Amino acid sequence: MVKGPFCFVFSGEDSPSPKYAIGLQFMRPEVKPSQMGRTLVVLEDNTGDEVYEVSFSDAETANKFVAVVKAQAASAQTEEVRKRLGHEHLLNKRASVRYAESIAKKKIEDKPDKPMSTEEIVSNIPATMPM
Repeated sequence: MVKGPFCFVFSGEDSPSPKYAIGLQFMRPEVKPSQMGRTLVVLEDNTGDEVYEVSFSDAETANKFVAVVKAQAASAQTEEVRKRLGHEHLLNKRASVRYAESIAKKKIEDKPDKPMSTEEIVSNIPATMPM
């Protein structure tokens, strides 16, 4: 789930809270073909290193995710520039985004230390989920 400048990662659809959050501020998404007939979106940092991989069942959903990540990353970068220039008082965020940011600031520390491989991710998908 993407809310504001963060992508929240949940254990499953019924999870009450996210496992961790990913800051999107300096991320660049790129769609790549994947084995197993799925569409893969790679999130790269400013140095071009692949930091996260997100797998989707179809290209349309992957492209929507890419568009949202690009928009939120750009918005977060603009917000940081405004803060550096002393214009923080001009930022007008909705209450839901402020709440999501407060949760993300706690959950961003919970992200994995090392990247998970696609095999590790796929092995955690319940057998009942359609692929």
